[in-house]
Amino acid sequence: MVIVEPSRRIAFLNPPAESLFGYARGELLGQPIGLIIPEGVELVGRRKDGTAFALDADFAPMAMPSGEMVVVSIRDGSARRRAEEERARAEQALRIREDFIGVVAHDLRNPLHAIAISAELALRDLSADESQPRARRAAANIAHLTERTQRLVDDLLDVALIDAGAVRIARRPCDVEESVAEVVAMLEPAAAEKGIRIVARGALRRTVSADPERLFQLLSNLVGNAIKFTGEGGTITVEVAGPEGEPRFTVRDDGVGIPVEHLPRVFGRYWRGERSERRGAGLGLFICRGLVEAHGGRIWIESERGRGTAVHFTLPSPAPRVESAPSPEPPRVLVAVADDAEHERLRALLPAEGDRWRVQFAGSGAAAMAAIERAPFDLLLVDLGAPDLDGAALLQRVKEAQPGVARVALAARDDAALLRALPAAQQVLEKPCAPDALREVIERVLRLQRSLDNDALRRTAGGLASLPSLPTTYSDLLASMSDPLVSARDLARVVEQDSAMCVKLLQLANSAYFGSGREVVRVEDAIGRLGEVNLLGLAISVHIFSSLPGAVDRALLERIQTEGLMSARLAKRMARTAEESQLAFTAALVHDVGRVVLSLHQPDLYRELARETSLPLHELERQTFGVTHAEVGGHLLGLWGLPIPLVEAVAFHHDPTRVATRRFDVVAAVYASDALVQELVTGNPEIDLEYLARLGVSDELPAWRSMAASFA
Repeated sequence: MVIVEPSRRIAFLNPPAESLFGYARGELLGQPIGLIIPEGVELVGRRKDGTAFALDADFAPMAMPSGEMVVVSIRDGSARRRAEEERARAEQALRIREDFIGVVAHDLRNPLHAIAISAELALRDLSADESQPRARRAAANIAHLTERTQRLVDDLLDVALIDAGAVRIARRPCDVEESVAEVVAMLEPAAAEKGIRIVARGALRRTVSADPERLFQLLSNLVGNAIKFTGEGGTITVEVAGPEGEPRFTVRDDGVGIPVEHLPRVFGRYWRGERSERRGAGLGLFICRGLVEAHGGRIWIESERGRGTAVHFTLPSPAPRVESAPSPEPPRVLVAVADDAEHERLRALLPAEGDRWRVQFAGSGAAAMAAIERAPFDLLLVDLGAPDLDGAALLQRVKEAQPGVARVALAARDDAALLRALPAAQQVLEKPCAPDALREVIERVLRLQRSLDNDALRRTAGGLASLPSLPTTYSDLLASMSDPLVSARDLARVVEQDSAMCVKLLQLANSAYFGSGREVVRVEDAIGRLGEVNLLGLAISVHIFSSLPGAVDRALLERIQTEGLMSARLAKRMARTAEESQLAFTAALVHDVGRVVLSLHQPDLYRELARETSLPLHELERQTFGVTHAEVGGHLLGLWGLPIPLVEAVAFHHDPTRVATRRFDVVAAVYASDALVQELVTGNPEIDLEYLARLGVSDELPAWRSMAASFA
């Protein structure tokens, strides 16, 4: 970050700016900004050694006692531009590959079809001619090899469609018994050659909503695989079970089985088991997985070396509609993961069916987008570490196209894709993530996602989440402040990494809220004036309000921030412990962020509501939108992964009785501080005296009122 005076000379720069340009701070203070950012059409930076580099910068005015300065937030754009070029090259390579596969498939299919017809005619002519056995065998061999090649071409086309998320599913009611019988009839001759029996059993007399051609392909692939790996005299069972709405198909054999260590990779493309067992191209199970997931189902495998294999898959079928008493659909979760081992690990961790949630997997970004466009989802979980999946781009596309979908990223601490994903992810979980922790986060996000009944509001809230969970500055400050010997200089080094935080800190330090006196231009001095604990709340506040779109009502935003700061100072003094004091300050600082969400949702209507004085604003919101700004704000902060006590304090700051507590906690402090600030602003007392009496704090109310008046 660089701060520029009206004279276009440099007044301040933080350590990252020193490192970026190669200068010491003293070498640049007072120098013209053109020394490091030359004027020109394209924005570039110039280092001390004379080298130029791509530059990204944001310019914002900042009022100071000595005049208006300009804050320049600078980022080295080299990595971004390299990433854009690499992504463009990757997209071009994908297009070339898809075009190539399409052309090859088309150019191969026609001659193969002609060869197949010719071989069939030759066999027909030679069938009665005993004098040419070699010619007859050659024609039979040509027919057999042509059929295998046609299947391989079809498989390659299916792989390309699956990778592109373009598998077309033409659903219609399919007779399960008829579909299974067709597959058995086709493959029974091949099984009989090895003395293998194929048995169909279970709840066959039913229908399933599926693409009949794809269902036939699924079953024939799995039964064909079972024939390959089952010894002479073995048995293959095709079984159908499970509920009417989502039948489970199982193809089971008593063949050689698969070693346990290979199971996580069996659905990967080109997997063919151990070298001695590699028969075919290894695309069958990969295609099966793609077809099942295109139907919205799931597929999994159970096997043990020497004890056979069972492949299970489900195909969701629409349940009969009951108009009089519709049951709520379970939340739907889409998991985007391209790595085969991680794919199987997540399948094992996440229950895919039942009343809790429904899980669908996608093996590429294109497949995930196609799934989201076909059906609504509540949550998207993306593995950023998968080499064949641009998770950051997927999160951004989903945010733009379906902002109501909650977005959670899984990433290793040193994952290079994490920085690109931060603007679109609403929560980031570190890999490896403990099973209970992963399920708890999904449950919590889904519960908050469903807490708003108004879909339009949920979409608006989701669209505002331009940053993930807690900002890095908050976490780094928290870690630094755990050291009893930390100094203001140490904290300044952390804050100086965050340009937006620096700006807000300097603005507040020079405002009337935190005293007057000499002008503060150093971050270290600003920290000394504001106090260390306040930094944590400011980190979250800056993080939230800097992510709001430009269309927001700036007058409303200024009022919310002003009243939030008054409430925060008051709540901090009211809280009972040091830890609760910190949480109360932060929660009160952002407790009205839901008002901004509602104003973005319907600006004209909300402006009219704000002018109405017949009822408190939150009650008017409830009548108009079905929710209050408190619940909307809590919903948004909960998706960002802020601490639960903080989320509760925001969500229930107009109705603290919804939280089961018998003492004056963070929720109560934020409620009371907001009520007292509104009492000062509107002149109408709104505080619930009975509630304060139940908590045993009624006698403190006069002191609190006096304190609030002193902050106004």
